Amino acid sequence: MNFVAVKRDITENLQLEAQFQQSQKMESVGRLAGGVAHDFNNMLSVIIGYTEMAREANSENESLSNNLNQVLDAANRAKDITQQLLAFARKQTIIPVVLDLNPSIQDMMNMLKHLIGEEINLVWDPIETIWPVQIDPSQLNQILVNLCINARDAIKEDGEITIKTANRLIAEK
Repeated sequence: MNFVAVKRDITENLQLEAQFQQSQKMESVGRLAGGVAHDFNNMLSVIIGYTEMAREANSENESLSNNLNQVLDAANRAKDITQQLLAFARKQTIIPVVLDLNPSIQDMMNMLKHLIGEEINLVWDPIETIWPVQIDPSQLNQILVNLCINARDAIKEDGEITIKTANRLIAEK
């Protein structure tokens, strides 16, 4: 009795196939996120438009006007998050602009405090004169959110997260 055996290592082919399937899944998730974000962005535009009209029509009612300003701020923050989803789905181009980091970070502090919870103290320590940076504002927001959430998850119970700005030169290699 004779046997002939042919051996072929298919490990690399299986890995490539798994990578291809994963990239197809991510592409599907991106399309879904882009579609949802686009629809949500349209609804936010309507909310923002009607809220601005209501604010103008009731400008003399200070209490109502303040409440409507809060609604506008929240809707605009939601719109920024939607822009991040669209960027993730590759349906929006990244547009870096020159930013002053301090006011940009200050604008996010309330949202970040809500994200990390009451048991963790969020400290904002801006340098007085910060150099401008060139970055897409939605990417800056995404970076801050991700860093704060990761820091929150690393803290077991009570703790503190400090956001600090400083001027640094980075040497090219």
